[in-house]
Amino acid sequence: MSQETINQVMAASQAWIAKFNQHDLEGCLEGYLTDASMKVAPVGEFVGAGAIALFWRDFARHHPAELKYSNVDIKVIDDRNAVLAADWSMNIASGFISKELWVKQDSGEWKLAQDDFSVLALSISRD
Repeated sequence: MSQETINQVMAASQAWIAKFNQHDLEGCLEGYLTDASMKVAPVGEFVGAGAIALFWRDFARHHPAELKYSNVDIKVIDDRNAVLAADWSMNIASGFISKELWVKQDSGEWKLAQDDFSVLALSISRD
C-alpha cells in the first residue's frame, strides 16, 4: 500500500470538504470527472457531471455546512486509483460513504469517478 497515494487522496478529499464548507459549489463540482456517477441512498443515482450538478445545486438550497468525515479508510487500488470510505455528518444530515473512487489525472490532480453514499439522518424543511 502506498502511503504517498493515501496522503494524496486524503488531501484531495480534505480540499473537497473545505470547498463544500466554504459554499464553493462550483469548486466541488470540478472535483468530479465528467462521466462520474453518484449514488445517494435513498435518493437515487446520478450519472454524469450534469446530473451530479443538479443534485448538489438542489441540495445547496438547504444551506448545508460543517461537513466532517470520521472513521476514514482509504484502500489503494494502484498508484492512480483509491477508494475512500467514511462516516460523515453536517449541520442538516449524516450518514456514511461506502465508496468514493478517486482517480489520479495525468495532471496529478485527483478527481471523483464514483461517489456512493447513504443519508441516514436528515433534518431539512421541505420547500
